[in-house]
Amino acid sequence: MPDEIISENLLLISESLDLINKRFASIAQPDDFVLDDNGVIILDSIAMRLQVVGELLKKIDKENESFLIFVKTIFRN
Repeated sequence: MPDEIISENLLLISESLDLINKRFASIAQPDDFVLDDNGVIILDSIAMRLQVVGELLKKIDKENESFLIFVKTIFRN
């Protein structure tokens, strides 16, 4: 069961990161976030997705404390 939860959370993280990339596509410089209401909406949506990613990582860590340590060693090499 925990492996299914981890897999589902990783899929949700991947989907969130894809959405973040799509939303950043219209941003050319940091000021684009504050020039108009649309930029602020994009900033808010990106921030919310980053929060989702953080919460899902926390859930993964709760299910399997060694999983994120394992991932960290992969990216270190």
